[in-house]
Amino acid sequence: MNYGKGTIIFVRRTKFADNGQYDNRAGHPSMLPIASDDVSGDTYYLMLTSNVSKINAYPDKYYDLSDVWQDIPLERPSLINLQYIYKGRVEGGKLGGLWPQLYKDVIRELKRYQNEHPCECYEELKGKI
Repeated sequence: MNYGKGTIIFVRRTKFADNGQYDNRAGHPSMLPIASDDVSGDTYYLMLTSNVSKINAYPDKYYDLSDVWQDIPLERPSLINLQYIYKGRVEGGKLGGLWPQLYKDVIRELKRYQNEHPCECYEELKGKI
């Protein structure tokens, strides 16, 4: 992984797991790399969304950054999607970063959510985080 723990990056042309659509907007989507696979060179990462209203319908699926988005810094209040773990080779520009305790809190919440509702990548990722 070419990024330090907690670094938030942006990458273009990413396919979303929930709807299969690609995001081609400049500076989108924002991602949080969380681990890498030394054998394949792939990175495991979580996506961020600025659609903060999603937390009202699905509070367990998201980590809310709404109170700290300016400190990270992000352009707007955001959520980290804990439901889908993405895996691939990613390179992107740095947007900001989570401080160490916030990063640990996100990983703790990711493990909590994934232990109850594991996605297909979680078993291989679990030993890396």
